[in-house]
Amino acid sequence: MTDFYRVRKNLFGEKGRRGDQLWEWTMKGLRATEIPVTASLPEVDNTELKLLNVLWTVLIDDIADEYEISRASLILPSVILGEVSNNIYSKNEKDYIELIFEIGNILGVEVKKLPSYSNYKNWYIEEFERLKLSFTYSFLIRTDPENIDINKYIYVLSSNMQIVVNGIYDLMSFNDRPSEQELADIRKILGFGQRMARIINSINSFEKEVVHKDFSSEIILWTCKLGLEEPKNLGKIDSGQLIQTIKSTRMKDFLIQMHSTYYSAIKQYANHFSFLNFAEYLKTLDKFEKLQNEYKNEI
Repeated sequence: MTDFYRVRKNLFGEKGRRGDQLWEWTMKGLRATEIPVTASLPEVDNTELKLLNVLWTVLIDDIADEYEISRASLILPSVILGEVSNNIYSKNEKDYIELIFEIGNILGVEVKKLPSYSNYKNWYIEEFERLKLSFTYSFLIRTDPENIDINKYIYVLSSNMQIVVNGIYDLMSFNDRPSEQELADIRKILGFGQRMARIINSINSFEKEVVHKDFSSEIILWTCKLGLEEPKNLGKIDSGQLIQTIKSTRMKDFLIQMHSTYYSAIKQYANHFSFLNFAEYLKTLDKFEKLQNEYKNEI
């Protein structure tokens, strides 16, 4: 496809802040979330495409979450809009942005080569735009926690788990196609699976994120939504105090119950599919959750 390992080196080596453990998690996570189809084997191997999408996402996510706010506010709009002004960026920033553009262009070309791209094109574009929105919204929360909103959280931020995008890549890799009803049901269960992944990610990573003043975690959303803390106070509270408040309110148990609700909702579709191996998909969700727990200090 491209000199993929050069791109990987730029993220995990010279220009990135990510270690080998995250890379290991990424590889295992992609394998664990493949959609099991009963009809046939995939026509193409989409692993490299998925990996490039992960690299693209991590590069942009790092701008939203880790760059100084003054610089991120200049760089992020350029990345989202696909425009670069040579006058306002350092050479390193310009190189970083151009690397993101390069990966994005490769993704745009390669996804169209998948056998069933045209069948899922509109859904893919919709989900990819939602993924880009997640970066912007995450940054808005970082700059002002009062931007926290339950509907935007659920609709937008879960997309950076990429369960749906990777599921679309899988579907595009088969010549076989589900019925319209099956496809509608697959969209629902992929959405539920993505919400489940976001919840487990939130439980595992919220302490690290609170210390870094990153309030884009699901656990922070519900802490505010249930009136346990005011969004406007999040940036002013000592991080240790906020972590203790969350722990003392059994917020983790609340989210685990929500996670169970999504899992139960997925199980109701057990008899709906001939295209999807549903029992294997449930095992897929379980495997991914175990991986999230195993690598909770890396993601």
